[in-house]
Amino acid sequence: MPNSQLQSFAKQSGKSLSDIERYWKDAKESIANGRSEDDLKDKDWAMIVATVKKRAGINESFLESKLNAKDYITIYT
Repeated sequence: MPNSQLQSFAKQSGKSLSDIERYWKDAKESIANGRSEDDLKDKDWAMIVATVKKRAGINESFLESKLNAKDYITIYT
């Protein structure tokens, strides 16, 4: 993930960048389950981002969550 996005998560959550980077690394290792980055699909990356945001305590707005759900349904069905 671009460092600017991780910095944004740190700012939104009030947590340190090193904490957010650790959340990212942990989520990526867990979701990748031994696969390389090239083998990860869009839904895997979305799950990594969602996991980091949840651990950091960043809540999505109602509208944002509805748009993400709509996009997920459109893309993955």
